[in-house]
Amino acid sequence: MDYMKLSAAVKQLQLLNKQMGSRGREDAGRLLDQLWDLIQPQLGACHTRELSSITWAVGQLQGSSGRVTHQLGGDTGSRYNTMVMQQLLPAFMQRLSTANGQDIANVLYSVANAGQHLSAEQTEQLLSQLLQSAADAQPQNISNSVWAVATMGQRVPAGLLQPLMLAFANKLRIAKPQEISNTLWAVATMGQQMP
Repeated sequence: MDYMKLSAAVKQLQLLNKQMGSRGREDAGRLLDQLWDLIQPQLGACHTRELSSITWAVGQLQGSSGRVTHQLGGDTGSRYNTMVMQQLLPAFMQRLSTANGQDIANVLYSVANAGQHLSAEQTEQLLSQLLQSAADAQPQNISNSVWAVATMGQRVPAGLLQPLMLAFANKLRIAKPQEISNTLWAVATMGQQMP
């Protein structure tokens, strides 16, 4: 099975996990482990889209807002740390120059949603690349990214906040109210001033 199909399989497992409820989470964890055994040897061939999709789906399987250890049974926090933080994230960072806004937002959102944290350097690199692709990014990409930074308890580096907010402001006419609200919440939570 190639990495594109594996990425889709992890996404489908995430959807099935929602339907199965707590009774099926242990089975979902075992299936994820089997999928992971197939994904690992192919990480080198994955593009940023597949890496971000797998990262997002694994993050969704882990639960939301830090409830990592209660979702899949077993030592899930450790499982997430191994899969995402130690393997998927480094592979993504190696290819960061080819990532688009959606890819970056998926990775940031997944890490924050699972209650994990990035180093300040990783956050800055991801946001810098987001800014480089901001012309093609959707408002949701920028909104989810700054939300993730705030949720991780970090701050957008000062030199990036103003250009990111300007890029977001340039897309206000197509932004949804939730994206505007999330962006304002994130900036306020970080204690940063809107430029």
